[in-house]
Amino acid sequence: MKSFALSLAILLIAIQSPMIQAEWNETPDYWKCYNRVSGSWTFGIAPYGCNASAFGSDQHLTNNYIPVIFEQSQNYSSERNRYMQETYSMIKEAATYYIQSRKPNVSESELSAFQHAALAVAHQESFWSHYRKASQDGRYKMMRGDFGHGHGLMQVDDRAHYTATTQGKGWELITNILYSLDEYYTAWRSADSKWCIKQYGGSWRNRSREAYSQYNGGPSASCRWTNPNHRWARNDRGFEQKYDGRGWENYVANRSAPSKINVNCLANGGTNCPPGGGTDTSGWYNKLLQTPTNEACVFDGESLHCMSDMRHSACLTSLGNYDTSTTTRLSNSEITGINKITYDPHKTCLDNVAHLAPVGSFIKLKTAINLRATPNGELIHTIPKDSVLQVTDFAVFDSEKLNRFYRVNHNNAEGYIWGGNKDEFSNWYELSFQKITDYPLPVNGDWVLINVDKLNLRATPGGAIIDVLDKNTAVIVKGLITQGSTNKSFLHIETDQNEGYIYAGYTIPNSTTSYWVNNTAAPNSNQAAYCPEGSYYNSQFMVCQNQQDTYGPFSRTMIDRCQQWGGGSACSAEFDVTLDGRDTTLSRWSTAWFMKIRENKQCPFGTFRQAEYGWHCVETNTQNEISDVYGPFGTTLVNRCLAKGGGTACYFNRWSASGYLYWSQP
Repeated sequence: MKSFALSLAILLIAIQSPMIQAEWNETPDYWKCYNRVSGSWTFGIAPYGCNASAFGSDQHLTNNYIPVIFEQSQNYSSERNRYMQETYSMIKEAATYYIQSRKPNVSESELSAFQHAALAVAHQESFWSHYRKASQDGRYKMMRGDFGHGHGLMQVDDRAHYTATTQGKGWELITNILYSLDEYYTAWRSADSKWCIKQYGGSWRNRSREAYSQYNGGPSASCRWTNPNHRWARNDRGFEQKYDGRGWENYVANRSAPSKINVNCLANGGTNCPPGGGTDTSGWYNKLLQTPTNEACVFDGESLHCMSDMRHSACLTSLGNYDTSTTTRLSNSEITGINKITYDPHKTCLDNVAHLAPVGSFIKLKTAINLRATPNGELIHTIPKDSVLQVTDFAVFDSEKLNRFYRVNHNNAEGYIWGGNKDEFSNWYELSFQKITDYPLPVNGDWVLINVDKLNLRATPGGAIIDVLDKNTAVIVKGLITQGSTNKSFLHIETDQNEGYIYAGYTIPNSTTSYWVNNTAAPNSNQAAYCPEGSYYNSQFMVCQNQQDTYGPFSRTMIDRCQQWGGGSACSAEFDVTLDGRDTTLSRWSTAWFMKIRENKQCPFGTFRQAEYGWHCVETNTQNEISDVYGPFGTTLVNRCLAKGGGTACYFNRWSASGYLYWSQP
């Protein structure tokens, strides 16, 4: 494949095909072809063989491809039959994997035809030759045709596909097949639109020949197979003979045998995919699965959807159904090559477990509750009713009951308390409007002192560095974001010059926050957010509240839901308030109604975080353009907004997107 791979007949007489690829790089003949050995035009050992290690590790071959390495030291006839059986099953499975990934609803007839075509292309290009262990020197070789320019089974040409070959896409066998089938399928898919198919009929045989002409000669070679006088007609005749002759079937005893090569694993980029035909996943459905690294997962037939720790297993409830009574443990070999999607527990749990208290929030106990070393573990002591505690971790078990536990610190002892289930959590605790005097995690409105010599200020949690803060710098905290199973903490802070995020350690297994920052007294009157008199900023829900009411502005999606649920004119009604000594009006809902509308998500209902806007929550308009940005906006940003003419709206908890980009700049 050059985008045209040379036929074996042409390799014999060393004729060059037209060069059509824009990527063309004129590599020398036998480029990186070390310790070249000859071969014969028979299955498995077509000439030439060059050290496979020029493009990748021999260990990759021995770990993953032993069944399809041709052992030249063995009797040729018996080794050929063994090799052909294994290679036949592998090519069929690779072709199946490819076309089903591109066309999930592919018909049985098209699937069978595509498999047949793939077998014929591999025969035409290399006589099914790829890896061999040479009898001449005992080294592992890869087939190199056309003066060394064609790589492997599908003859990926290193001049037309230079970048791909340097990346090992000619050397790695499954990648060689899939990379080449991608080009073949492009022509296969468009064949019906070609004049020759319209004239001679759209049989699978004709489609296969049309796709090969383009595969071998590029798009300009469309319908070349119909012209017996074309200068490269011999290539099309060669493919036709291989396609019709099915010569491989003389050496394949079982055409239904599964491949021993772990195609799925290798196709997904796996590097340790030992032969054996892949993992049987039929027993994974509707089960809670546990990986060797303690991830909690559910399986949807294609991918594992996982939380990073079993203590958050119930948060998978929105990602798949499973039996809560048993856990199926998976081994490393079973999950190798299976696509896995890992979700952050903090976002996923808050989005799916109603009224869950997030890390950093404060709760007030409605009854005395036992403090235990682990959820349901050894008793430490009993925490009295009315105690206010800061949550430093949560665990949620049982996807039906949503049993929750909170990690807290009380009287210098740290452990977990019971937080009820989805039906009776409110009997045990309530979110608190008050802080305690000593708590481990900084929250909105706190001032902290940087404890390390240099601490990066980033545009987003873990994102681009925008400044470096010196030790003993005091900054005001606007919010707390936690990520992952260790509760990696990032503080949303504001300085005199910038807003951004600083790393503040983790809370699991033991808190390291004090290594990075310490609470300190406010050095000035700067605020993290501005609220109407008589209310405070609730960083969990990103609004100003008091015991009865919650103040807007509210997202348009929330207002729409309010009206749909019968809120009427109250959904958009505004009330007189005073913000930093300025009289204005804001919308106001009862806190109970607000919570019902908003839901327990990281961002207000209908909004999402966006890096371009400082990782603030944003909302889009009907044209799907970002239109609004939600706070908190602290003193530094508010002062910039005021200086640029923003007026009283600078104190609001929602700015226009364009206003944010303009006002937030120094």
